Amino acid sequence: MNVLLITDNSAEAQLIRELLTRISQNNADGPTFQLEQAATVADGLAHLSQAAVDVILFNPGLGTDAFAALQQAAESYPVIILTSVEAEPLAVQAVRAGAQDYLVTGRLDEWQLNRSMRCALERQQLLLELNQKMQALETGERRLHTLIEQNSDGIVVVSPDGIIRFANQAARIIFDLDTGPLTEPMFDYPLVVGETTELEIAHPDSASIYEMQVGQTRWASETCFLAVLRNITPRKHTQEELIAERNLLRTVINNVPDEIFVKDLDSRFIVVNLATLRQLEASSLIGVINKTDTDFYPLEIAENIQAEEAQILQSGQPLVNKEERVVTKQSNKERWVLTTKVPLRNSEGQLTGLVGIRRDITEQRQVRETLQKERTLLAQRIDERTKELQNANRRLTHALRVKDEFLASMSHELRTPLNAILGMAEILQEKVYGSLNQKQANSLRIIQESGRHLLALINDILDVSKIEADKVQLDFGPVVIEDVCRASIRFVQQTAKTKTLSITESYPDSPVVIQADERRLKQILVNLLSNAVKFTPEGGHVGLEVQPNANDQTVSLTVWDTGIGIPAENLELVFQPFVQLDSRLARQYEGTGLGLALVQLLAELHGATVSVTSQVGQGSRFTVIMPWRQPPESTASSSPTTAEPAAGRPAPTDNGYSPLILLAEDNAANVEVMSSYLSAMGYRVITAKDGLEAVTHAQKMRPDLILMDIHMPELDGLEATRQIRTNTALANIPIVALTALAMPGDRERCLAAGVDGYLSKPVSLHDLSDLIAELLPK
Repeated sequence: MNVLLITDNSAEAQLIRELLTRISQNNADGPTFQLEQAATVADGLAHLSQAAVDVILFNPGLGTDAFAALQQAAESYPVIILTSVEAEPLAVQAVRAGAQDYLVTGRLDEWQLNRSMRCALERQQLLLELNQKMQALETGERRLHTLIEQNSDGIVVVSPDGIIRFANQAARIIFDLDTGPLTEPMFDYPLVVGETTELEIAHPDSASIYEMQVGQTRWASETCFLAVLRNITPRKHTQEELIAERNLLRTVINNVPDEIFVKDLDSRFIVVNLATLRQLEASSLIGVINKTDTDFYPLEIAENIQAEEAQILQSGQPLVNKEERVVTKQSNKERWVLTTKVPLRNSEGQLTGLVGIRRDITEQRQVRETLQKERTLLAQRIDERTKELQNANRRLTHALRVKDEFLASMSHELRTPLNAILGMAEILQEKVYGSLNQKQANSLRIIQESGRHLLALINDILDVSKIEADKVQLDFGPVVIEDVCRASIRFVQQTAKTKTLSITESYPDSPVVIQADERRLKQILVNLLSNAVKFTPEGGHVGLEVQPNANDQTVSLTVWDTGIGIPAENLELVFQPFVQLDSRLARQYEGTGLGLALVQLLAELHGATVSVTSQVGQGSRFTVIMPWRQPPESTASSSPTTAEPAAGRPAPTDNGYSPLILLAEDNAANVEVMSSYLSAMGYRVITAKDGLEAVTHAQKMRPDLILMDIHMPELDGLEATRQIRTNTALANIPIVALTALAMPGDRERCLAAGVDGYLSKPVSLHDLSDLIAELLPK
């Protein structure tokens, strides 16, 4: 134990030292004492700043002020006063001022000193504990006061006569209280301990509802009421909203036409809507709640329902949109319903029952069954109609095939005599049989022009048939528009000259090159120009204009005339095939009505459009708008060249050898024409009247070239060609098909059979001569 002695009396210090030494020696199990001495209070305080001590012994002879300074600086240390007999009153005064004890040095022994120091220590410890408890109590009181003041609930202490003794901040706001004491009663009704009531307290802007709980407390030795007021206005509003929502939900559920019900784990009804009441044929909820399906349905149906619901509750899996038949027990009414049942769980996930929705689909099922019957009947009708359509298609296909065969036959029947007519006219014009006078020459020209007109009509019919059968393939290539236009104008120039018509041409400054089928484009322009020339009276005007549009990437080709014009009501008819606007027997203008139809069909194949504007008596304008398919730079930079015909007609070779030509033809007139012409050209000619004879002559005579008609008796020209090609000795003989077959695919069939050339009747003798010269071995 550390002891600090503050005295300037050396004898007194010696006494204390000796007594402490003896105490330490006599108390073997007790504490030992370490003594430190300071002559002044300042020295003592300096020592206390460096080391702690357990007790301070102080001589009041140092002065009252010195003791006061010690008490102030060392408040937590126990102080014992050492005094003489004469100074005992001073020591008592020091004890009253805060010292723990006082000892008289003249009567002091070791027992007194030991006891006094121990008691001083105990009293000091008790004093410290008391101070700590007081501080804790004060802290608790402050905290409790803060909690009460800051509590959002109103807290009041009310006396038995209704006067508020205490109110926290919230309560003062609730009751609009001043901070001063209240003397008037605030509660004019008795408060009951343990009771909870609701109060509605009006405020300037609104009214609030409070829940007040009443307890009991002591206040200034008086038993009072402790009231806690909590604002439950939001909760009341929420409750009212929940009640409104519950009522709305009940109203909605009751107005839903479907049955809605809730069952518990034992399949008892606990919630049902009005639709369920009606379908269960119950008069009120009392007749349904806590009952099962056995009360409303026959036993078999009820047991099936309960087994199904037990499975749903066991598996936890819903049943969705099950069609089932139900029959109520009371009226034995049968219905079909669509049922959905879902397990119901509480907020903790525990299974509490199931929710069911049942929709009456009796009417829909009847409609569906009726529709199914009608669908079956419709399917039967469709099958019957399909068979009828199939039969109609077969008849149509047969009719189309008959039409194609008829066209092919008519083409053959027309072209064969036409070939003889044009061929003979050409032979006579070539003066193979001698010179002609002017009248004979004019007659032959008329024959040839009439024959070629007839050929143009046949070609138009076949072209329309080919296009409608989608068997026309365009040969696209770079085409210089100006060249095609000039060539087309040359085709009608002679006719226009005969009618004293002037033809005007208009082209852009720079050549326009597009991608198109040159032959078909020329056919479009020739048909338009021919119509313009045909329907323009003598002395009139015809024109052709070319106008490119770089922005739209199109080229407009316009053929105009000052002819008779077309009535507005007939403009939509001009492009229909076989339509003649003037169809009277005594009509002035000839034609089949196919020219403009061909123009439109060929334009559509090019991706172009054709339009017409016209005024009766003033003329017409036909415009073809072609897409500008610009060819590559290298191709477009130069105009395409026009193929030159084969130079000259064949003649016997220099060594005097005349090529032998086999002519297979069953028409005598054509044999006469072709033989006469070929003989006049210096060829040797042998003839065969059918395919069998042609094969035989080819094997025996080994001709240099064969002219093979396709349509022949016994053996047609295609089969005869195939048989000739099977003979290796005859495989290299050139064969030219001379045929009136000009329907779609005829050329391809001929080439597939093995022919080297194809000429459609009526054959131009010049073209035939050129082709023979090209195919004969040099």
